[in-house]
Amino acid sequence: MSACCEKYKSEKFVMSNNAKDLVANALFDVKDKIVVVTGGTRGIGFMIASGFLVNGATVFVNSRKQKDCEKAEAEFAKIAPNSKYHTFVVDLGTEKGCIDYSNFIKQKEDRVDVLVNNAGTSWAEPIETYPDHAWDKLMALNVKAAFHMTKFLLPHLRKAKEGASVINIGSISGESVSALEYYAYSASKAAIHHLTRHLASRLARDNIRVNCLACGLFLTQLTKVTVERNKEDMFANIPLNRSGHATDIAGTCMFLSSKAAAWITGAVVPLEGGTLIKSYL
Repeated sequence: MSACCEKYKSEKFVMSNNAKDLVANALFDVKDKIVVVTGGTRGIGFMIASGFLVNGATVFVNSRKQKDCEKAEAEFAKIAPNSKYHTFVVDLGTEKGCIDYSNFIKQKEDRVDVLVNNAGTSWAEPIETYPDHAWDKLMALNVKAAFHMTKFLLPHLRKAKEGASVINIGSISGESVSALEYYAYSASKAAIHHLTRHLASRLARDNIRVNCLACGLFLTQLTKVTVERNKEDMFANIPLNRSGHATDIAGTCMFLSSKAAAWITGAVVPLEGGTLIKSYL
């Protein structure tokens, strides 16, 4: 009989007799977790990092620019006094940058509980002039960096206290065709969605869960120009009639990092106010 069947035979119907197991504070607790948020100095990465910080986690963030790291440090000090955070200046668009950042984290901590692969960029341009280097840039940062960070931090993820959680930040552009000419961006997000499933399948044996968020519209520096040019159309396509808030992205990431999501892996979770179902309404 296979090991799987033996495991099934040995399992019993489980209904916790301990009400404390079902208390929300225990189910959703992220206190004392070691969390890495790539590109977490601004935009939705900053929202995610802030959510973990105010709930007692230790957080690592990075940026290519020293001034962005310094600005994030100042903001973190305001919103989460006495919290523990580290910033690092590095370009994750290269394998060397991912190695350097991973080594920095390993020098500070002996484990990683949560890795949020958030770093990314976009490029919109008419097909007639869409440059080759845009493909290289976006695939390197939006896809390869997520793989490299997971790979290089794998020994530390394996040491997580209650099983590690890897969260990749995807996009609805990876699930549906955008009206905007985001060719490399859409392709890179579709790639990160499938990479999530592949990693989830491989890393389950290491007690590492891998999930992805297919994000809709959040008002950030990255989306500012696009929103200003297409505001009416963009909000008309969101059934819940608003953009995403910090509570949406931070709350979902904390959920996926908590005991409440201990049986979720390989999922691409839509976080988009209903945009993907618009065509059915």
